Amino acid sequence: MTARVHATAHGGRSLACAALLLCGIGWGRAAPADADAVRAEIAALLASTASTDAAAVRRAESRLVALALRAPEIFREEMVRRRREEALMAAMLGEGAYAKPAGLFFAEKLAEAQRALDDGRAAEARVLCEAVLALGCDAAAGVRATRLARLARDREFAGETFVANLRPSADVIGADAAPSFVLELWNRSDRPAKATMAVGLELQVSSSTLGTGGQPFSEETTELIALPKDAVAIEPGTAWEHEFKLKVARVWEQPYVIQRITARGRLVRVGIESGGRMSDRAMRVPHAVTFRAPGDVAPAVRDPIGAMRAAIAHEDAGTLHAASVVAAWEDKVDAAVEVLLEGARAPAPIGPASFVLLRLLSGQNHGTDRVKWIVWYLRSERVAVPRIFER
Repeated sequence: MTARVHATAHGGRSLACAALLLCGIGWGRAAPADADAVRAEIAALLASTASTDAAAVRRAESRLVALALRAPEIFREEMVRRRREEALMAAMLGEGAYAKPAGLFFAEKLAEAQRALDDGRAAEARVLCEAVLALGCDAAAGVRATRLARLARDREFAGETFVANLRPSADVIGADAAPSFVLELWNRSDRPAKATMAVGLELQVSSSTLGTGGQPFSEETTELIALPKDAVAIEPGTAWEHEFKLKVARVWEQPYVIQRITARGRLVRVGIESGGRMSDRAMRVPHAVTFRAPGDVAPAVRDPIGAMRAAIAHEDAGTLHAASVVAAWEDKVDAAVEVLLEGARAPAPIGPASFVLLRLLSGQNHGTDRVKWIVWYLRSERVAVPRIFER
């Protein structure tokens, strides 16, 4: 195939414009007996204008002009309809098709559809695939587009029916407690539905721990959570819940200030049945976070910046340490540094603790010289989060 994907389907722009002008002049008023036959002839002639045979192109163009003179109303109607189709295809597939080989163009659009499907945008993926099929792609692209469209429709149905969620049983747990989470499976449709979770919940669990000496530790593990194998019925607008404890997030053996435990993953295989339709696929589960600490850090978890200010006012270096770390984990380093620059003015224990935390949160080292810290901060457009605090 050549470039000019749209031209292959609809003919050259100049020819269509000329034919419409002829129709507008109003030469001839004889309506054909069979309008469908005229439309079919227009389609065939427009396809012929994309031929590599110059003589065949000239013959097709001449017959199109003659047809426009013979049946102007039908010709005008057909050209307007095709222009609308072309505008719709351009909106769905993007511009630039005219200067690109057809095979490359279709491959790019199918790759775009695959990315949309992987990112959870099933409706967008389906529309792209259906547009590629409508344009008349080659056999190989057609097989791929058909498969992707089927997957997209399947995921659209699943997404319209169910959504999975994960939440911690508690925002903060004690130093020796095992973290627990609740899996929620919501029926967001207006029909009763059934779900069968044959394999279970596969989780990636990451824990970030700050030792009492300021040293950070991190660990990543995986765990497969067993779920009931029998089908569960879920009424519209309600959720099925399953609480479980993590085994892999071990209690830190060394003295530590606070630990952040994050779990995310997927339901490996979920069979969904609703309204006579069925789907069998994996389902993503968003991340959920809980904190583990030897002391009371609930205020630091709820509002780390507010807890930092309160800790400075009450000369509580331990809470200042925990709240500063939570602020870094939540990407609030700029606000935390501003509070610590104020804390650096205070006497011990807040002043020395503030300088230690400034070094930890910024990755810089200006000792205990508050003026140098302030100059550095004012020259920084934004404080970069050290890798140890990245999610």
